[in-house]
Amino acid sequence: MLKDLFNKIIKKNSQSDLEPNIYSQDYLDGMRMVTVHVSEEDTNLVRAVKRLFHIIQNQKNSTKDNVYSFKINTSANCLSDEDFISIVQSFRIIAENFCDLFKFDTDNLQIHILSATPGCFNINFGINLNVKEFNIVKFPSAEVDLITPIVEFLTNKTTESYQDRPLQLLKDCITGYLTKKIPDDNEKIKYIDMKKSQEAKRTIIRTIQKQPNTESVVLDGAYFSAKELDMVV
Repeated sequence: MLKDLFNKIIKKNSQSDLEPNIYSQDYLDGMRMVTVHVSEEDTNLVRAVKRLFHIIQNQKNSTKDNVYSFKINTSANCLSDEDFISIVQSFRIIAENFCDLFKFDTDNLQIHILSATPGCFNINFGINLNVKEFNIVKFPSAEVDLITPIVEFLTNKTTESYQDRPLQLLKDCITGYLTKKIPDDNEKIKYIDMKKSQEAKRTIIRTIQKQPNTESVVLDGAYFSAKELDMVV
């Protein structure tokens, strides 16, 4: 049905097949126009187009949950290859270590570069994590006692608020970890500086810090001035 509908909406060139990018804004705008301008006599097509438009819009909105935006507000037009690779590799290390903490299978973790744009340099990470639920109740008491203060410190939210929202938990913890100084006098919270996380964090902050005229960063939509970052490295 969808193929027939596409054929009605999009004229195909005899020399090539057009594959519509159903997630593009142009396509969504076009679908919206179809629902307005198609003849009222063809009510079945109108209904089908409206239904498809809402499905596509919902799919597009849902993909936002899988995107982590890492924006550096700097006067540099671009990052060097070395700096770019350092940020990407370090981001993955931190993400993997949080997965270990929350017992998410890191084999299910996939991190992709969706885009990397110059100017105020912006990397959009696509994060795929095949975890059906995060239920703190199912953890052994010792692990609950360890995880709870870490999550509350990094996110300012209760662990229970992330019930069945493992991806948001992962993203919020990454943001908190990159922007908060881990106290040396709290062994439970300090535990998150495990494995290679601490050095990965230092690498990211140093890379941000050395960019010319860095004023701020935007991490997953949250703004932080350079002074708010944990610059003690």
